[in-house]
Amino acid sequence: MAEDAINEFQVESVFPHGNEETTVTGHVAKGTLRAGETVSLRSASGVPLIAPIVRLGSAETPINVVRAGQTTTMVLRVEPQHVVPGSRLTTRASSHADDATVIVSSDQDKGASRKEIEA
Repeated sequence: MAEDAINEFQVESVFPHGNEETTVTGHVAKGTLRAGETVSLRSASGVPLIAPIVRLGSAETPINVVRAGQTTTMVLRVEPQHVVPGSRLTTRASSHADDATVIVSSDQDKGASRKEIEA
């Protein structure tokens, strides 16, 4: 992945989640977002801000990763008045150790063995 690649999330709706957190819904326009990453955004008044991703997915079914084309709900640690529908959240793409690895279990020898396969 190119070092200057940008991940983008298109915000479709915004809901206050207390005074310091905001729940947003939308879709990943480009790249991949992970729970715990920090996104950049521009407030309604044009001020650049950063916001950690507190959770991806619903409270009942949180997820760790969402990829281009997928829709999701996420909770951001940013005051609700700073995020508006139609805005884009961005983050720099990063390489993760598990990006090119798939773990496959096998029941050979009555013990599950693990093999790493390079994607």
